Amino acid sequence: MPSNLKILILEDNQNDADLLNRELRKSGLKFTSEIVQTRAQFEHALQHFNPDLILSDYSLPSFNAVTAFRIKQNKLPHIPFIIVSGVIGEENAVYLIKNGVTDYAPKDKLFSLIPKINRALKESEEWKEKQIIGEKLKIQAEALIVANKELAFQKEEKEKRASELIIANKELVFQKELLRLVHELEVYQIELQLQNEELKLSRERSETIAQKYTSLYDFAPIGYFTLSKEGEILDLNLVGSKMFGKDRSDLKEKLFGGFIPEKGHSTFNLYIEKAFQSKTKEVSEMVLLGEGDSPIFAHLTAIVEEENPDQCLLTVLDITSRKKAELELEAAAKRMNVLNTQKDLLFSIIGHDLRNPFTSIIGYAELLMMDVRSKNYESAEEFAGIVLDSSKKAMELLTNLMEWAESQTGRLIYNPTRIGLRDVVNEVTVMFNQIAHQKDITIRKEIPNEIEILADKDMIATVIRNLVSNAVKFAKPGGEITICTEEGPNSITVCVKDSGVGMDIHDLEKLFSGDATFTTLGTKKEKGSGLGLILCKEFVEKHGGKIWAETEKDRGSTFYVSLPR
Repeated sequence: MPSNLKILILEDNQNDADLLNRELRKSGLKFTSEIVQTRAQFEHALQHFNPDLILSDYSLPSFNAVTAFRIKQNKLPHIPFIIVSGVIGEENAVYLIKNGVTDYAPKDKLFSLIPKINRALKESEEWKEKQIIGEKLKIQAEALIVANKELAFQKEEKEKRASELIIANKELVFQKELLRLVHELEVYQIELQLQNEELKLSRERSETIAQKYTSLYDFAPIGYFTLSKEGEILDLNLVGSKMFGKDRSDLKEKLFGGFIPEKGHSTFNLYIEKAFQSKTKEVSEMVLLGEGDSPIFAHLTAIVEEENPDQCLLTVLDITSRKKAELELEAAAKRMNVLNTQKDLLFSIIGHDLRNPFTSIIGYAELLMMDVRSKNYESAEEFAGIVLDSSKKAMELLTNLMEWAESQTGRLIYNPTRIGLRDVVNEVTVMFNQIAHQKDITIRKEIPNEIEILADKDMIATVIRNLVSNAVKFAKPGGEITICTEEGPNSITVCVKDSGVGMDIHDLEKLFSGDATFTTLGTKKEKGSGLGLILCKEFVEKHGGKIWAETEKDRGSTFYVSLPR
């Protein structure tokens, strides 16, 4: 890393640029910065300022980061280019990084910028080293070519000398001198052959080294990993290191399983073991732990080559976007099912449950008019009581229906205040005194005066009203209903207990399932819509509480509502 960095900042907001400079200096970086806003200023700075690093906003009034990156690639392709923006979005950032942009940092998370700058500068230095190595290899190759030409020249010289020796041999009379010259020629020919073989081997080694550096696949769109049988990372490319937000040097010799959630360890180990055993391509989809332990949905492909039976080549394709889209479609389908269920429930209540009480009111009202005309007041009083009961049931159903509709459409406002629980219970139970008296049912209230809770009074009143209404409906004539409380360190539990018919365990499981089609008749054949307990569950959960029930067939039921203090 240069001792004094030159940082070019492409930013049209001076405040943001100053904030960026302060954050960089606070990290201890020693640098000189130049701030530009337009394309002309940017191109001039590239030529004359000669930056080591470029930090760019994504969008400017007359310029943008994508155009700046392309200009930079044409002039200074090795300089790191990091986008610092608050509006780019995660998908655009990933797209730009895949197309060559070095990295991305949100403006509201500038603390993450320094590690990314250090990593980018380190990778830039590595790139420069590779360029230097490539130049050295090129020089070595050229030197080898020159050496080869020199050897060819030596060969020509030796052949020339051999020719001269042959000519001299013809002129020499002594056979011994001729034999010596022939032997010397053979020796030179052997040496030349050995030198040619050495040259061939050197050239092959140079090509192998060059091929190794050119095939490091750093800029491939997927992660490449080389693993041992134990799952240790032996080598990886740049995209692979970026997936986990670490330098390659920090990832080598680490276990790949360390980047898989604990519950997926056994599955990954079996997958790698199968790849080594089968010697064929094995594919799988798993969840990996990316930078900051963020989940990455990945498609894995593993293969073991015959040349390296102790190593596994693993490709990792990030399919998080595809998985998110699938999950969003699934969630949308679930929401559509819920809306259809709610629609069917609304039509059912309006078409059946709400119609029955009004049918009864109209019928008995007609009988009541006839008795009034005939002055049959004893029968008229009975019919008036029936009309009153039917009206109350219709009003209760309408109230539940309106509150449920407001809850589903988001118009019901949650407004918590400090309320006395005993006061709310007294207000609610007054509505059931006449019905309880008709069934000879006693309602006992065992709630201390001093108990207060932080809650929405209307919602809690609705919950208690529905639980007491159910208790009255299912209590046996001459029975008893008890409303009491249990105090915990952080909560108050309201209990509504009846001595009624109870229910079996299968019906208990359906109570809070959201299925409003599940209803049962009361001890006097009273009908219900099934909507009351759905409202209770929604309102209690809005308070951060819980609702549940305990029951025993023919012995009665107890409903519990636990609320924070």
